Amino acid sequence: FNQPFMDETRRWFDLFFAYLRPQLRSQGGPIAFVQVENEYANIAAQYGEDGPRYLAWLRDLYESYELGVPLTMCNPACEEKNDYSIGWTERTVPTINSGMCVAQVCDFKKSHPELPVLWTEAWMSWYQVWGGPRPARTTSNMLFYVARFFVEGGKGINYYMWHGGTNFAREAMFLQVTSY
Repeated sequence: FNQPFMDETRRWFDLFFAYLRPQLRSQGGPIAFVQVENEYANIAAQYGEDGPRYLAWLRDLYESYELGVPLTMCNPACEEKNDYSIGWTERTVPTINSGMCVAQVCDFKKSHPELPVLWTEAWMSWYQVWGGPRPARTTSNMLFYVARFFVEGGKGINYYMWHGGTNFAREAMFLQVTSY
């Protein structure tokens, strides 16, 4: 574990959750779930036993704030294996992530019949690779897949990205432009 990272995470959570608390469903606000880690399944294996330990630490830290709303994690790597237990940890609501999502709903419902099916990254657009076409999706295409998701039994959607941005102060990943 990286103690400076953990200390800064706790410091950030202290500030962020103090600000967020009034907006949570448990306080009468609109926020029903909180996600504190994203797509960790993509890299967890690189850290051996520390991968799951990190997730358990993060979950326990989140729970220490007693916010009254469930913790979720976004797990795109799970779709390929139809295993929605990878990249999340006990007491965390697993979710699915895909541009279309419809194909994963039935598998998710079989794996977790007791849980709501949540689509954590409904992609309206995607990052652009330098020199490549600007990825975009038509509104009618997005509406078609959103409707299909609910018809198949989906319960909630998080649009990704609702609003993009530009980050000139940091580098993007290899060949990725700095804007969504």
